[in-house]
Amino acid sequence: MEDMLDKIITEENINKNHTIQTRVTNILREAILKRYLVGGQSIEITELTAKLNVSREPIRAALLNLQSEGLIQIETHKKPKITNLLPEEVRQICQVRCELEGLAIRQAIKKITNKDILYLNSLVEDMDATNSIDDYIFLNNKFHKSINEVCQNPVLEKFIITLRNNVERYLRLYVSNSDNIRLANQEHKKILEAIQRKDITKANELIKNHLTHTCEGVATVLENIGGYL
Repeated sequence: MEDMLDKIITEENINKNHTIQTRVTNILREAILKRYLVGGQSIEITELTAKLNVSREPIRAALLNLQSEGLIQIETHKKPKITNLLPEEVRQICQVRCELEGLAIRQAIKKITNKDILYLNSLVEDMDATNSIDDYIFLNNKFHKSINEVCQNPVLEKFIITLRNNVERYLRLYVSNSDNIRLANQEHKKILEAIQRKDITKANELIKNHLTHTCEGVATVLENIGGYL
C-alpha cells in the first residue's frame, strides 16, 4: 500500500500547475477512491506532513475539501477519519444520482455532436478490451463524465461527481467480478445506441436502470461482507 500511495504522490507532484493544497487534495482523494485509505481509518496529519513534504495547513485545507465531498469525517478533538457508507446509504445516493444523470443525459442529447458520439464509442470499445479494474473504472468514469459535460451545466456536473466519488471506492469490490463488468458495458452500449438515435425517453430510462443495477450490486456486496468498509 505504501508503494501505491508513493506512486500517486509522484504522479500528482509532476503537475506543477496545481497549488500545494490542490495536489494534497488530489492525492488524498485518489488514495480513498482506490481504497489505499479505507473507511474508518484515521488520518495521521503528522505522518502526512512528512510523507508529502508539506506543512499542516494545506493538509487541513485538503481535509476540509474532502469533508465537503463526503469522503472525510472531522470531529472536534478527534483524528479525521475516512467515512464509511452503509448499503442503504449507497441506495439513497443512487436515487439522487439517477435523477441528476437522467437530467444530464436529457440535456446532453439535445447538444451532442457526432464527434462526441465517436468518442463515447471508443470508450465503450476500450472497456470491452481491458482486463484491468483500474482501467475499467477510469474509462467508466470518462464515459459518464463525457455525457455529463455535453449538457454544459457545471453545477449539475459538480453534484454528480461528488455522489459518484462516494460510491466509486466500493465499486471496485463490485467490478472485481468480470461478469459485472461485462453486464455494465452491455448497458453502456444500449445507452449509447439511444443517444445515437436521439431517443431522450429511452436514454433517460436506460441510464437510470444502469445506475440502479450498479448501485444495487455495490450495496449487495457490502451486505455480503457484513455492512460497510
